[in-house]
Amino acid sequence: MAVHSISQMDFGSKTQLEGTRLQIYVEELRRCILQDRRLQSVDLEIARPGESCRAGYVFDIIEPRAKEPGSGADFPGILGPVTPVGQGVTHVLRGAAVTVVDGGQPGGELGYESRRGGVSKILEMSGEAAKRSSYSDLQHLVMVPRAHPDIKRHAVLNALRVASCRAAVFLAQTALSQLP
Repeated sequence: MAVHSISQMDFGSKTQLEGTRLQIYVEELRRCILQDRRLQSVDLEIARPGESCRAGYVFDIIEPRAKEPGSGADFPGILGPVTPVGQGVTHVLRGAAVTVVDGGQPGGELGYESRRGGVSKILEMSGEAAKRSSYSDLQHLVMVPRAHPDIKRHAVLNALRVASCRAAVFLAQTALSQLP
């Protein structure tokens, strides 16, 4: 693995990695995510450590990573066919995260029930709860994808998974031409 440390994430006019600063061009990322026709829109925000920010209900948190060309598939079984893994070089953006918040469906239920019956999966970036979180020290690209209202819930959940992986690869591809 080629690990690239990320200490700052911002929106800008170009998607690029400059040292430990990841800059994201929102419209380019939005086009990438909305290739999936099950999604009608996506909101994008950045949440940073220490900010007064709470996001939820979190569907997933993924570390951005992408394979070098010719090194195999990115997220096999999700973004492409199931293939063997463990070959080639994977570029990882350590300190960054793609956090997908389930925006629900119009008229549908929002959130998830844990096996114990309580709602879980809230991201806290400051305060006491953040001190107990494994994720509060990361730079988060927070995505809230919204599906078309006629899409069944199981297909929406699959669209959220695909969107999270597409965004993770999109961000990590900024590191492909750089040494860690």
